[in-house]
Amino acid sequence: MNLRLQSPRRVLLLTLSLLSMACGETRVEGLPSTDEVLSNRPSADEHSPSDPGQPGDAPQATNAPGQGPLGGQAEVEADNDDDEPVVDLLRATSTRLATSSAYRDRPSQVALLADGNVETAWNSRTGDLVGGWIEFEVPDSAHIAHLAIIVGYTKQTASRDLFAGNHRISRIRVSRQEDDGEYVEVDDYDLDPNSRELQEILLEEPGGRFRIEVLSVVEGERPDWRELCVSELRVMGTVPNAQPGTRLPQTSVGVLSAQPASETAAPCDDSDAAHRHRVAQLRPQVEHYLLAVGATLMDRPDVDGIRDERRRFLRLLAPWKECVSPEVLDAIRLRESVNMARGSVQDIMILRAWTSMIDEDLQAAIRLGDETSARIEGSRCRWERWVIGTLLQYLMMMHMADTFVAEGEGENPVLLPEVFDDALDGWYANSRGFATRLARAQIPDGVYHPADTWRRIQQRLPVVTSACGW
Repeated sequence: MNLRLQSPRRVLLLTLSLLSMACGETRVEGLPSTDEVLSNRPSADEHSPSDPGQPGDAPQATNAPGQGPLGGQAEVEADNDDDEPVVDLLRATSTRLATSSAYRDRPSQVALLADGNVETAWNSRTGDLVGGWIEFEVPDSAHIAHLAIIVGYTKQTASRDLFAGNHRISRIRVSRQEDDGEYVEVDDYDLDPNSRELQEILLEEPGGRFRIEVLSVVEGERPDWRELCVSELRVMGTVPNAQPGTRLPQTSVGVLSAQPASETAAPCDDSDAAHRHRVAQLRPQVEHYLLAVGATLMDRPDVDGIRDERRRFLRLLAPWKECVSPEVLDAIRLRESVNMARGSVQDIMILRAWTSMIDEDLQAAIRLGDETSARIEGSRCRWERWVIGTLLQYLMMMHMADTFVAEGEGENPVLLPEVFDDALDGWYANSRGFATRLARAQIPDGVYHPADTWRRIQQRLPVVTSACGW
């Protein structure tokens, strides 16, 4: 293994130059500036954030789903007397969720009920207050222990307290749908309209379809804000084969989705031509995404640039969604619900959050492609080459982060084997020959240079060798 000592700054220059070469750059003697790098991005589409109920107050979440401050209510509670843990069923199994209305008729509002983030909220249509409802359906095999609900919108900004300003729910009725389609009352429940925490509603019911109807509300400080607001709803219970934190409900407005929460893949274009087109679109966008992060490390912070590239990357996964099982689809939907942490790249925790976010984004995309390519004859070689190329790019970006930290602390960075000097260009130019070189390489660990990334590459080398017939 040939390791050569270079200055931290030189390592950053070299790594970013390699990343830019992967994006089609031909200049290798210098480093493109941030403006040059980011000017190669596609023109930005206007992003419409989830509307929190009042114009201008778009959510700015920094927590991954399920990690926000939720009043001590965990997604997975201590085991009950049985073997199955009590979990949030809406995020652990196949479920459906609907509301009586949505603010500005936006269906995306419904998903905010179960996104695990209290800084977002479902908002009803203006005027839909008393009589408004939320319906949910969980598998018949489930058992509901209790509900947990936040009765208002807990987000606060420098200028507004949206909990105090909006209406809050003070009394609800829970009903269960019987076999004849009629709803039968389970009970009425009083809620504390001044509490910003999750409030528990004991239920002890078998699975099925339920309706939560609003019976009374308390007016907020802004009477012109006339929408129901619920920051979070949890349906706590047990179900066989629960997968806590990995699922999301199918959502709709006005009525529960007519399509059952199927566990089978939806019809899609499974042709080799469609798969080739999807992979061809993904490759440059991943490169732009990682290059935006690298440029931020080298020059001035450009959080908006990274966020824009991430949105484009996630949008490119949309054509794949109809081709995968609900579990894999939910993995992508969960990534879409995660917003970038705000802060300075100089903050070690922010840098760690960014690299972790990118890793999880890429792993969700790889999981999606693994499932689809397994069904398409002749596509596996193409896909495996893309996966290893993408993991190499991520590894190089992580090396930049590691070098960035080492430089800031006055230490020498972790050094890479010589094979990585042309890793990105070399892999796509001669994958077969480069695979042999990669199989012999070893990489020392660094602070932001996780060994599991390198292990994933090594684990997939035999797969790509077999798929491509090398």
